[in-house]
Parts: sequence; structure tokens; C-alpha cells
Amino acid sequence: MPNITADKIIGHKLYAERTVNGYNLPDAPNRIIKTYKPGQLIGNVYSYLEKPDGVYWMVYEGNTPIYIKHSGDLKVPDLPDIIAEINRKAEELKKEQKGVVPYYIEKYLPWIIGAIALGIIIPTLRKK
Repeated sequence: MPNITADKIIGHKLYAERTVNGYNLPDAPNRIIKTYKPGQLIGNVYSYLEKPDGVYWMVYEGNTPIYIKHSGDLKVPDLPDIIAEINRKAEELKKEQKGVVPYYIEKYLPWIIGAIALGIIIPTLRKK
């Protein structure tokens, strides 16, 4: 699984999997201004802040910014699409760096060799 950085989550919907608190500020003295129930949409991630105690996601409700501390209680349903996009870009970069022909040779040569080996081994086993 690729490394997913916080910047990839910006613009995607964030949901609460368990009860999650939203704060007016990421730093103390902060106070809880909203509590999200399990399954509730928190909002679209607008930005994030990296603090010594972790990452805080910033969402807006109306004109009010709300900060959500990153934890395992959060869910981003678009995560599989984000991972697929990261993998696709990595493959394109690999193809660009190696060149098209060497890239495809490296990628498919083991499968071709395996198919040829099976093509030789299976008829030999059938004769016995």
C-alpha cells in the first residue's frame, strides 16, 4: 500500500466512524464546538495542520472552521480511489523513467516465461 500523505485527503469527504469531537482551535486552550455521531458526515477536508500531538483536519461548517484531530475514528470513503490514483501515477513515472519497452519487458517477462514453462511441463506430464 502506498504512503498516503495528508495533502491527498484535501477536498474529500470525512466521516465519523465513532463519536468525534470538533474543536474551535487545534491548540490549547481549545474547546469542543461540535460532536459528530458515528456515520455522520463531518465535511469536506479544506486543509490540515501538523502539530506535535498529531494532524488536525480543517473543515468548514458555514463560515466556521472546525478542527478534527486525526484518529482511527475517521473514515474517508474515497480512500480506495486515492490509492488507485497514487498507484497509477507511480506506474506512469516508472514507465517514463525506464522507457516503454524495458518497462513492459520487466512487467510481463516473468509471466511469459511461466507460460512457456507450463507449455513444456504439462505435455511432458501428460505423456507419463
